[in-house]
Amino acid sequence: MAGDSRDDRGFFRLKNCVSIEELATKFYKDEEVILAASDLAIQNEKHLLQFEYKAAEEKKMKKYKIKKGIYNLEATNAGIICTSLEMKPLRLLDRNEASVAILNEFNLFFNRLDVYEELDIPKKRGVLLYGAPGTGKTANISRAVNELIKEHDTTVISWNASAIRSSNVLDFFSTGVEYHKDVKKLIIIIEDIGMGVDRYGGPREIDRSLLNLLDGSGTVVKVPTLFIATTNYAQNLPEPLIRQGRFDQWVEVLPPNANDRVELFKFISKEDNLSDEDGNTLTSKQLEGFSVADLKELAIRCRRDGITVTQAVKQLADLKKRFSKGFENKKSAGLLG
Repeated sequence: MAGDSRDDRGFFRLKNCVSIEELATKFYKDEEVILAASDLAIQNEKHLLQFEYKAAEEKKMKKYKIKKGIYNLEATNAGIICTSLEMKPLRLLDRNEASVAILNEFNLFFNRLDVYEELDIPKKRGVLLYGAPGTGKTANISRAVNELIKEHDTTVISWNASAIRSSNVLDFFSTGVEYHKDVKKLIIIIEDIGMGVDRYGGPREIDRSLLNLLDGSGTVVKVPTLFIATTNYAQNLPEPLIRQGRFDQWVEVLPPNANDRVELFKFISKEDNLSDEDGNTLTSKQLEGFSVADLKELAIRCRRDGITVTQAVKQLADLKKRFSKGFENKKSAGLLG
């Protein structure tokens, strides 16, 4: 006797039909009664029906095809997808060292893939951009990417590590994607690497999925891949995450020096002629550590409020002092961890 009840999730198949009368007769005769194991049993007045469960065959998931272009990883209810991303070329000085370093690494890596073939190791390389917030890490990447995308066979994918779990990203690149035949070079940008591991400043656990991704384990690296990651706090990242072999080149993005502050301010504000007072202010020790973001704010305040650089610097200094005081008050009150 055979039968089953099916749906897309699986089904029960009848494997045994036993007479209740026969079982009772054996029982009263003190004979051994043996029933085979089953996943489900149903009894009526005459029979005991035993069923086994059969899981439905997993349907092969259609792989996500990635073509040439610039994309952002996005988590949806249906899984991770790639959405088109425009990385606008942000205004930077031509001599900016970080973007030059990225371009150099790109060319050195992709032009010498034969070395990786000869050594029989995954064709992947990692670059870590680190520096204080506001120093222009993302701007440097944007500039480099807009140069690199001119290569007809290059695809760029950006991943915000604080928004999507690394285990999901690892699965996506390992089994969930396939690349168009024209995609020969892949750049994966990891913004704020380590943010998904633990909060900055405390003990940090090792994110194994992230390590496997950077190692190119299994089938992660299907095409030659350059990882470019950013962090504001490299000193807080666990050593296994940033060791050689995962990140082969470190590029520090420093606040601009005295001369660069003058040139950057002129560049951002589109003002070529500065007064001696403003020039002296921009090169003074008071502005050491000022980031690109700080200089942008100076330019906005000068243009919007019709004030000098010196006056705008005083406003920002007062603002930062109030912020620092409020931060310390919250910390001493136990409101910050």
